[in-house]
Amino acid sequence: MTLQDSRATAMKLPTSKGTRQAQWFALCFIILLVTVKSAFALMITDIQAPSAIAEGQTLELSFTTDETASYRILEDGSEVSTTNTYSVLLDYDSAGLYIYTFEASNANGTVNDTRTVEVLDTPLSFDLREPQESDQTTNIILFDLITNIEADVCYTVSDAGTHTLDKWNATHHNGTLTLLDGVHVVSVKCNRNGELAVENVTLKVDTTAPGMAITPSGTVHDQAILKVVTTEASTCRYDTTYASYNQLGESFSQSNTLIHEEELDITEGTYTYYVACKDVYGNIASTDSRTFTLQIRPSAEIEIEGENPRKTGNYVLTLKVSEALQSLPTLALKYQGETETAIPLTEKDTTTYEGIVIVDENEGEKVGSFRFEGRDLDGLVGTRIEEGELFVIDTIKPVKVETFNAVNGTGGVNLSWYFDAEDEVHYNLYRSLELGVDYTHYYDTTSGDSYHDRDTEHAVRYYYRIAAVDKAGNVGPLSDEEWASPAKAVYAATGGGAILSPVLQVALDERVRALDIDILDAERAVSDLRAEQDKERSWLIATLDLASKANTALRSLQTARESLESFRTLDLTEEEFNTRVTSVQKTINDARAALPLRVELLNQAEYDETASESSLETAVNHALQGKTIAEKERADYIDAAHQLDVRVTTLVSHAEVRYANTVEQSYTIVEKHLLSGTPQSNVIAIEIIPKAFAQRASDIDFLGTQPIVLEEDPVVQYTYDSLTDETIRYAVKGIVGVPDVRQSALVVLPKPGASLDVVPLEQAEGEAITGAVSLFGMSSGQGMIIFLGIIIIVGLLVYYFRLQSEPAPGPIQQPVQPMAVQGVTVAAPSQKPVTKTVLVQRMNEPLVGLLLRGHTLIDDTKYLDALYFYKAALNRYGQEEWPSERLQNSVKDELGHLHAKLSLFDCMSKAHDAIVLEDKEQLTASMEAMREHAMRVGDGESRLLDKAKVDYDYFYNQLNRIQAEGLRVKPEN
Repeated sequence: MTLQDSRATAMKLPTSKGTRQAQWFALCFIILLVTVKSAFALMITDIQAPSAIAEGQTLELSFTTDETASYRILEDGSEVSTTNTYSVLLDYDSAGLYIYTFEASNANGTVNDTRTVEVLDTPLSFDLREPQESDQTTNIILFDLITNIEADVCYTVSDAGTHTLDKWNATHHNGTLTLLDGVHVVSVKCNRNGELAVENVTLKVDTTAPGMAITPSGTVHDQAILKVVTTEASTCRYDTTYASYNQLGESFSQSNTLIHEEELDITEGTYTYYVACKDVYGNIASTDSRTFTLQIRPSAEIEIEGENPRKTGNYVLTLKVSEALQSLPTLALKYQGETETAIPLTEKDTTTYEGIVIVDENEGEKVGSFRFEGRDLDGLVGTRIEEGELFVIDTIKPVKVETFNAVNGTGGVNLSWYFDAEDEVHYNLYRSLELGVDYTHYYDTTSGDSYHDRDTEHAVRYYYRIAAVDKAGNVGPLSDEEWASPAKAVYAATGGGAILSPVLQVALDERVRALDIDILDAERAVSDLRAEQDKERSWLIATLDLASKANTALRSLQTARESLESFRTLDLTEEEFNTRVTSVQKTINDARAALPLRVELLNQAEYDETASESSLETAVNHALQGKTIAEKERADYIDAAHQLDVRVTTLVSHAEVRYANTVEQSYTIVEKHLLSGTPQSNVIAIEIIPKAFAQRASDIDFLGTQPIVLEEDPVVQYTYDSLTDETIRYAVKGIVGVPDVRQSALVVLPKPGASLDVVPLEQAEGEAITGAVSLFGMSSGQGMIIFLGIIIIVGLLVYYFRLQSEPAPGPIQQPVQPMAVQGVTVAAPSQKPVTKTVLVQRMNEPLVGLLLRGHTLIDDTKYLDALYFYKAALNRYGQEEWPSERLQNSVKDELGHLHAKLSLFDCMSKAHDAIVLEDKEQLTASMEAMREHAMRVGDGESRLLDKAKVDYDYFYNQLNRIQAEGLRVKPEN
């Protein structure tokens, strides 16, 4: 009979009811006896021992018991104390792991407990106090340093050789090193029992003054530039009298450079200048001088009536020279690509001459330049033209305005046109009461593309034509003639009311005409913003709600126009009129300031956001503000927050909006996208906005969904009944840099429930039963043990009577255990992770301690717990300042070893899932990955690796079972 058959048979054997009752009561009696005995046994109640301590510190150990006893403390099995305390100052050769045993004895027996203490190695390091500066002005350099622990020797290594520093005491070393001028890399080293601490110092030694090359000398013309070129970066000074460097009166505008230039404001004559320079190391060159003579050649300025470009006509030219000349100067004009033309000059006085420039109507568009030449009384010839050298002409008339309309309007005629040209600057409007409008009927000038003619009378027909005028003043052909007749007189009073005086009517017309232009601009802005096709600009328009703001501004302008028109029927004094117009003008100005004309995206940056633990803590404080809760419930709340699966992506945009009042306003827009793979019910999102972004919440324009302001600091809150895909947006005026925006934090938390509102005070003060509780006069620890024993007995009795009420069992069906191999059942991995609160506390543990905990947990198949410690160790690794590359690489390798274990366990879990799903492809891939990660784990002792080998055989058998049709996979060694 097999073992399985024997177990099955044993499971089927009947047992009498009386026998089972006797067995149960006997078991309960034994448990009660053991519980009572253990309650009066000697107990160790508190052990004080650090998990890790550094070399050079004092190790303090202690423990207490609930009864009087004799004590011992053992270190790795050797007695170190016969009391319940032990203190020892660790030296710098104590690194390693130590197991301390705490033992207590009395008449009730002997008890002991152990703790492992890791003594962390304190690497040799030193503080290099001298030299403090890299730039040295002496060849003899002092080296002075203090080591953290006693070193055998400290020395320098450089191109000057190896020099041992003097040892003044256990940790103080100094000495001097002689170096030549130049750049030197000096390696300072200290040695202790073969352990080396190194720091490299780059020194620039310079004891030589800079060399100087000074100009000008001899004769120079037109202008004198004092120039000094030094052999090294220096600061130079100059003066017209001899002095030392510090006494020279003027400084060159350039400092710490090789080239120093200064344009001298002097007239013709002979000058001597003295110069001295000091390099960045303080070395000063001797004062040197240069003597030169300045001669200024004659120059000219040209003045021509009108402004560029000029149209057809004759233009008077005036030539002014800087000094008297021997004879008439010469002046010529040359257009690009054409032959030069001389311009005859007439002398007006000793320095002024006149000429004529003729522009023919067929010249077209050209750019010309003048050439001047004149000889002064000293014989110097000058050719420089200080002003007016270029001459631009444009004789090409604009084309005809083809689209021109005149429409009857209320109180006047509305004119509009379209002209597609780039060179026009304004339009001439011509009006007549008869057909045949020509250039003699000039009426007005406008720069827009519409015009409202209010100076009209009812039932009178007006004829109009328009012509484009370019920058040169060329008037284009007249448009086709259009006519219109107003519907009613502009100044007609209604209902016999008073009429505004004619003088004020004229002033009002000007106001309304200017306002009509603003209204046309607003109408065009609304249309352009709504029809915007560019993807980036249309996004900005929608985000900032610019089209709606433009439409609001348009309505304000239209209301202002109605107000102005209403003045026409009022009998107002000039003072009353001005007061009313001023009030309306304020409305117009406000509307223009709020009317966006265009928007441009300056730049964008996008990043994934992860809230820090400090941000989480701040958000939790706001979420639970006003609620009294126990620490455990607070920790559970934080853990629940960590369970929320919400990804936050932040987009930062910088934009610029131009308004109708010509103001260009920049904006910083923050858009945060919250995305969750599964709906998150009853959550809140708390946005913590840094002061660098906005001082107060009231300074922020929250776009779309409006949050609750928790604090003006600012902190705001959004609430979601169900969160899957949400976006929050806000903006401020001005440019806020992306690094400042990244200081903001969006934290998603569960919505605090009613259970957090009220917590009994005694529970909030302490969640555990205090030591004041007693049972039968015993201490709290003894009473608790008996109490737990009674609970166990009651539980067993309940379980027993449940068995009595159940029917007799039939044949036992063995459950399928996919992780059982050859009678060995592998425990399912623990999926309850270490809480974030605990993790934050453990982040303060030494890096080695974090790694050891991670290895222990993953060997116990506690994957999520181990993963937390791996991440904590990885974070600590990035923050450490490593004394040596060798130690850094060693820790890096250990991190990789732990990562390999985590990856191996992940593959094993996926393989188990594949078996449940009958997925042979996934199972095959997981087994291949297991082999790769197992090789990275290595052949050392690892419970996880032993488990993986057993699981691999099981996976292989299951894979063959899944491929039972004939395809079998042979396991690889």
